[in-house]
Amino acid sequence: MAISERASRILYGIEFVIFALIPICALAAWALFYGAGSILMFLFALMMLVSSNDSASLLEALRNLAIFAAIVALTGMGLIAIWKFLRLSAAFGNHGSKALQELRETYWRCLAWAALPLLATTALFPYADPDFSGGLLLFSGVTLCVPLFHLWLELRYRGNQG
Repeated sequence: MAISERASRILYGIEFVIFALIPICALAAWALFYGAGSILMFLFALMMLVSSNDSASLLEALRNLAIFAAIVALTGMGLIAIWKFLRLSAAFGNHGSKALQELRETYWRCLAWAALPLLATTALFPYADPDFSGGLLLFSGVTLCVPLFHLWLELRYRGNQG
């Protein structure tokens, strides 16, 4: 049983509001604030590296530099994934499956940009954040799978029909 493209777009709009709107705002705000703080800490770690005198402080400065560089990179990747997801959602909501088919490559890039930050937060949050706020952030990322799955179904099945 296939539904019309118009009904699919309405359903996607409902899915977007329920499953994606609040998580996207929360993830984007977290990435901006946490990323901005990490950029500052990265710069401080760089200054520590330049001013380190002995090998112990050099190793600590290198460790801090690597940690904050990774956080900045993961935050940037997450923001790129959110931007690409919003672009795909707007294309499908405004122009339907035909526009989504033209952005097929962007869909797969969006997943690629999102995979590493999602895996890193899944692996690191239980250790870095023992209270439940990390779980809430992870839950926010997982709820985005519902509209992403809808876009994948549109690409896979409606795209093959022409």
